Amino acid sequence: MRFIDMSAVTIPTTWQQQARTNNFSPVWSYLKTTLESIVGKKCWYNESINDGSSNPVDHFRPKTAAVKVLTSKYAVLENAVWSQLFSQAQTGYPFLEFEASNYRYASGFANSAHMRESTDGITRGKWDFFPIRAGTSPATSIQNLSLEENALLDPCHDGDPELVEFNEFGGVDPSTSVLTHSWDYCRVKVSIEVYNLTYYVLANKRRESWETCERNINLMTLLYNKPNKSPEEQLSFDHLFADLIKSLSKKTEYSAVFIDCIKNFKTRKDSTVYKWLTDEIPTVLLKK
Repeated sequence: MRFIDMSAVTIPTTWQQQARTNNFSPVWSYLKTTLESIVGKKCWYNESINDGSSNPVDHFRPKTAAVKVLTSKYAVLENAVWSQLFSQAQTGYPFLEFEASNYRYASGFANSAHMRESTDGITRGKWDFFPIRAGTSPATSIQNLSLEENALLDPCHDGDPELVEFNEFGGVDPSTSVLTHSWDYCRVKVSIEVYNLTYYVLANKRRESWETCERNINLMTLLYNKPNKSPEEQLSFDHLFADLIKSLSKKTEYSAVFIDCIKNFKTRKDSTVYKWLTDEIPTVLLKK
């Protein structure tokens, strides 16, 4: 997951009125194309690029009058996490149906219910779920959205993507900076389940991305630390470095995995060997 700056999205003032009166008109295609212009046809939840897929535009807060209650039928969570979630019937957000800031570009697999591909009988997918914190209330107007304590990580909320961390096996967990069983820990665990981030296809793709990054960094390290490099070796390093920088772009599939792989090298016991990563890669490029 990477941060998506929705302030970069320009929607005409007439769009909402047109959308209300033309539910299946080209105005919705216009919105989808506009969202695609930010990071391309990449799911904002799982970072997969789904060429040929319908790539639905998701209502982050469901437009339905009532939100589905998240139960053990739809997620595998620790008791310490379940206890932090609102467990009663919850009203939806029909007042956000035509609010452009509530839209997220998603893959069908992250956005819809999927049980057939499950290996444990759990139906995962965002669907009409929007769990909030126990003891709080759902927002009832646009004005009090900021007061709501939602459990799902939001790619459009700066800081949320930093709470997730990927590893060399394609796995996903709360970041090491997140305290176990804290509210942020709960949010990450819930999001992993609801967004179906453990799906084996995604995990394999993330593992492959990590292996590519790891292999190239090791090769670049040999070249960078080698004295008296030949012109050919310098050229090889330059090409590999350009590819590495490109992999950090928000438009690159699984770019957050490349970021975490680089951060892993920078914190290893032998990190002095990889000091060049700190010297050569601007910190801003490693911000999710």
